[in-house]
This record gives sequence, C-alpha cells and structure tokens, in this order.
Amino acid sequence: MSTQSTAPRGPVSRTTRNDLGQQVLRAGDFLDWARQQTLTLAALRQNDLDRWLVDHRPHKRQLLKPFLAWAARAGHMPG
Repeated sequence: MSTQSTAPRGPVSRTTRNDLGQQVLRAGDFLDWARQQTLTLAALRQNDLDRWLVDHRPHKRQLLKPFLAWAARAGHMPG
C-alpha cells in the first residue's frame, strides 16, 4: 500500500483555499452546535443531524458533508 497522495501537486488555488476554509468553519459551527445540545459525535443520531440540517442553508449543508463523511469513516460518529 502506497502512502503517497494522489492529489495533484502544485499550489492550491485561492478558490480551493477559500472552499476548504469554509468547510472548516462549518465543521466548527456544527461541533459548537452539538456541544450546546450536549451531544458528542459518538452519540449523534440521524434526528439530531436532521435538526441541524433544517436550520441551515443548503450551501452550509453542502460544506459540512466532507466533515460528516470523514467523521463516519473514521468511526467518530455513527455511519
């Protein structure tokens, strides 16, 4: 198994950098919300996620998807 990334080499574009920054911010917003609800990622259930999704615009929901996918793959939350 190779440990090398398959990502293209070279500088990251401004658009990509901004998109990634927004993804990090949305993940932070989500984690803050979960903490306010006294939820951990491990305790998160679909109805909890649905509550968050209903209260946020589609663009913010899209930006959260990579974090949720990573958290589920990594075993930090139910898949």
